[in-house]
Amino acid sequence: MKKIIAIALLLAGALALASCANQNSKTVFADMFELSQKMLTADETLPIMMTVSSDEDNAEQKFKKHCDFDYSKVKSYFWSYEETGMPYEIAVIELKNESDSEALANSLKSHAKAIGADENKTEITSKGNYTALIICDQKDKVKEAFDKYVK
Repeated sequence: MKKIIAIALLLAGALALASCANQNSKTVFADMFELSQKMLTADETLPIMMTVSSDEDNAEQKFKKHCDFDYSKVKSYFWSYEETGMPYEIAVIELKNESDSEALANSLKSHAKAIGADENKTEITSKGNYTALIICDQKDKVKEAFDKYVK
């Protein structure tokens, strides 16, 4: 009888520990369409932007037009850009593995430099599996929208 009680207490303790671990988890979730709307409307000075996303046909080819990062590591994305080629872009990439965030950030920095983005108007930030590229006049407002939405 003592063994059964001891096993039951051990299982109860393990279950309690597991539930505490889940509450402290760094799981991050964002709906990409809603996130894109929040971020794009945060800077009311943006020109007309074209948007591509991982929900479209040829999503990988559209992604590779903007970024040389390994697409097999991407879970989802949206990428908004000014269609005439001016350096205004807002993108969020959700990675399959958070450990790839630094490599993605480096790729985005190279992209921003290649398109001639003003460093004072450029922000690259990560939260969990999400990394954002922000190139616009009101980057702080757009980053704030990203930070508020991605939880």
